[in-house]
Amino acid sequence: MADRLDAEAQRTAKRLLKPLLVKAQVKVRSGELPAAAFGPGVVPAAMWPSLKRSNLAGVHIYRSGTGWQADILLKTSAPGGGTIIGTDAAQGCSTREEAVEAAIDMLATVILIETGQAASTAEARPAGDHLTFDLEGLPITLEPNFREAVPQAVRDIPTSDVKQTLVRYLSADFPNGVTRDAFAALPSERRGSYVGLAAALLQRGVLEFRRENGATVK
Repeated sequence: MADRLDAEAQRTAKRLLKPLLVKAQVKVRSGELPAAAFGPGVVPAAMWPSLKRSNLAGVHIYRSGTGWQADILLKTSAPGGGTIIGTDAAQGCSTREEAVEAAIDMLATVILIETGQAASTAEARPAGDHLTFDLEGLPITLEPNFREAVPQAVRDIPTSDVKQTLVRYLSADFPNGVTRDAFAALPSERRGSYVGLAAALLQRGVLEFRRENGATVK
């Protein structure tokens, strides 16, 4: 929490806020929505009145035992949320860059809520709708409650390892590119593996994957 940071960490968090807030503003103006895991839909309504740019104290990016974390620090406590909104402490980001992107998404959410645009983003992505993961152009559709179906063992796999596994699978199964017919011809167990990996990434706010965006095969 903000009051547990030493003076230097608080100064660093304050300095980091301005450039990341600018990136969040650009994201909102471009019409790009925050990742679902960090969007307005996951913020309790009781916290909304406290989520204003004037109430932002800093952005704390740090490494914990579960990976990289991003915390948005508030000047005054938000009902039900304290003085921090942040990434899942039990499931950190794989890299510092991912944590920074998560922070930008959370700042974009603050802007959307403050400016009254959060309702329109909720309409654009209804909570009850099926979610679709883009696997190199092939849509993989998951049920609305897919998060509850992701086993804890899968949730514990670092994002970088999930992407590495996808690279290996895609290279073996689709050397010439993913097609609907080729995917349908895979054994059901293999298709289920792809669905599980897609769910693991969606649960972390990643909506698509392409080999050039992931790790390389070693």
